[in-house]
Amino acid sequence: MNGAFYLLKNEQIKENLIRCINDIDVKKEVLAVKIEPWSEPRTKKQNRYLWGWVYANIVMLLNESGQCITLKDGREMDWTVDVLHEAFKTVYLALPVIETKKGEIRQFKSTSELSKKEFTEYMDNIDKACSGWWAGIYVPVPTAMWADIYSEIKL
Repeated sequence: MNGAFYLLKNEQIKENLIRCINDIDVKKEVLAVKIEPWSEPRTKKQNRYLWGWVYANIVMLLNESGQCITLKDGREMDWTVDVLHEAFKTVYLALPVIETKKGEIRQFKSTSELSKKEFTEYMDNIDKACSGWWAGIYVPVPTAMWADIYSEIKL
């Protein structure tokens, strides 16, 4: 079996799934079955808004105001959308730390794994964090082009 995905929305789909499970020969192959609540994944529009409006504007405001990144060796560098994304992930998308004999392994959830609701909460956290982390930095109100996308993606 190559794999199957069922979104249980009605009795007919449920019956098809049960039929599929009954047809499995467990003597020939071992399969994993996972049943969990469904939530809509984040959309491409949400992602485009995050990168094209939210991150882009924060980076522009940070760099224009001279609020740069100071590296361990004392050098300074401008913010980029990629560095900003990783910074927010470490705060808002951290997964449990894995302890090993050689140290800790830190992992972070990808924004592509977030549901629509989780993604909206993530963007709200970014908005709130800006004023707390940096003086005078905020996510501006979307312009007309971005406002259409913003109105569609906010829950």
